[in-house]
Amino acid sequence: MPGQDFCEADLYAPVRDHFVTLGFDVKGEVRNCDVVAVKDDILVSVELKKTFGLKLVYQGLDKQASSDLVYLAIPAVLKKGRGKRSPVEDIKRLCRRTGLGLLEVYGQTVQVLCEAEPTHARPTSARRKRILKEFRARSGDHNIGGTTGVKRVTAFIENSVLLAMLAREDGSVTPAKGREAGVDVLCHPVTQSSRLVQQTCPW
Repeated sequence: MPGQDFCEADLYAPVRDHFVTLGFDVKGEVRNCDVVAVKDDILVSVELKKTFGLKLVYQGLDKQASSDLVYLAIPAVLKKGRGKRSPVEDIKRLCRRTGLGLLEVYGQTVQVLCEAEPTHARPTSARRKRILKEFRARSGDHNIGGTTGVKRVTAFIENSVLLAMLAREDGSVTPAKGREAGVDVLCHPVTQSSRLVQQTCPW
């Protein structure tokens, strides 16, 4: 069982490594998802919690509308003594009924207690598209899933920093230079509301 200083963010690294081992690209804190794992056309969402409860189940059910598979990750549950019923069995039964997967984390080890069932989420779902767009636009995994009260490194922030670095070179950013860096200069709010864009330069 986790100690008093244990937090949801402590679950992130082992869960991330678990899916990386399975061949997924993983990033934390993507569009209100604690963990997002993508492999080919498969989108997996994982919700992290210190304890199992209905709030966690509701969060998992909500993610089923935009993800192909949804898992709940919790610390290892203390087993009951002989002759006493373990809460793990009740948790697994509930997960199976709702199609949610269940991951148990002990230290750096992740055990799959219940596999997630395919949600048949619509590929054209607006929420799904937003998650994938944000996921693919990020240059790497710069956030720890399960954290609260901290600023996120989003694709927007990454592009804003990149534009500032490009503008620092000569005081402006041409659309051509932005495209070379992978940023649509004319559509970025920072350049739309400033004089960073040098539109008189060749395209």
